[in-house]
Amino acid sequence: MTNMEKNIQKNDCIEPKTFEATKQMLKTIFKISSTFNGLMQQDEILRQFAIYLMGQFAIKNFALYLFDKTKASFVLLESKNFDNIAKIIDNNDLNFQENNIINLENSDHKNNNLFDKDIAKFAIMLSENKGLLVIGSRMLNKDFTEMDFSFMISISELAILAFENSRLISEEKKKILLEQELNTAREIQQVLLPKNNPAIDNYEIIGDTQSSLSVGGDYYDFIKIDDENYMIVVADVCGNGIPAALIMSNLQSALKSQLFFVTDLKKIISNLNSIIYDNTDADRYVTFFYGILNIKTNKFTYINGGHNPPIFYQKHNKKINLLDVGGTIIGAFDPLPFEYELGQIKLKSGDLILFYTDGIIEAKDKNGKLLDEEWLVNFVENNSEISAKQMFEKIKNETNNCQPEENDDITLIVLKKM
Repeated sequence: MTNMEKNIQKNDCIEPKTFEATKQMLKTIFKISSTFNGLMQQDEILRQFAIYLMGQFAIKNFALYLFDKTKASFVLLESKNFDNIAKIIDNNDLNFQENNIINLENSDHKNNNLFDKDIAKFAIMLSENKGLLVIGSRMLNKDFTEMDFSFMISISELAILAFENSRLISEEKKKILLEQELNTAREIQQVLLPKNNPAIDNYEIIGDTQSSLSVGGDYYDFIKIDDENYMIVVADVCGNGIPAALIMSNLQSALKSQLFFVTDLKKIISNLNSIIYDNTDADRYVTFFYGILNIKTNKFTYINGGHNPPIFYQKHNKKINLLDVGGTIIGAFDPLPFEYELGQIKLKSGDLILFYTDGIIEAKDKNGKLLDEEWLVNFVENNSEISAKQMFEKIKNETNNCQPEENDDITLIVLKKM
């Protein structure tokens, strides 16, 4: 025994036997703490806790609860040899009053009906209400001492601390992994979207998309068919995030692969419908608009598959037409309830078409008012004389100053005939 230990014993008037027991308990707690700190798996932490608790005190039955602040309840982490034990205990159902240890054999106590009254003997509240330990009797029918309870409280708190640390580390690892996956998905998606706005004789065209998350389900594209024909595409996949982005990438791949063999717009969109329908869940669908601009005839032939109709402004008569000819969304029905129809317009100097997804008209201004379709039509009419680039930037500025609909992507294309 060291001089320090002798001094402690002398000054505090602790019996040698009690002092040795206390010292041994502290050493054991330190060993248990080191063991818990070296464990990462939550189930292994709880397994070791059960071994220490049942082995040290010859307890056959126990239940360990963790306090969940979000539920204001104690949630069962681990139990042994309880046939009837509550999985969740409301904090209001407990009545510990001044004492943190309750003898459950007292049949008049309100806590008794929460546990198996034939087995559970004590309920022990951990410090700061972090957890709850319920234990049965000892195998040799020995009584628990005050030191026993202190020891049980200490190792229970160590187990809960290790359990929570493991959970936080696991969540952080999942978060880092998800961020890495999102970064990879974003890089892939950026490769799939147009790198530049195309240079088309006698036309000005500009487009971009902005995802609410790292990746999104909006899709737009400019595809050169030949020297006279350019395809313009804008689509919105139901949902957002990685699932929507995956559908978007598959949609783009399916569309471009068809263009090597098929030029009929009706046939292409019917094939896309079947592909999306066969390879996605029932609640996944796509609003899809696409058309081909012939720069020699200045005709734009299109199909609207349930998408927000692009706004067509005609300069010579200052009229607005919505490009809504087509049919239903793609990926929801197969076979289709009816055949898609073709729409066609002819552009003259000063005419423009504004393509967009619903993220724009569902954004809210500072007063909470939606920038709806009527607002967008009025905007086009009042700004028809400016360039496509200027209109694009003004609309983007308006939406950037607004509160977008939660988790909604925004895509905008402006095409103007010079």
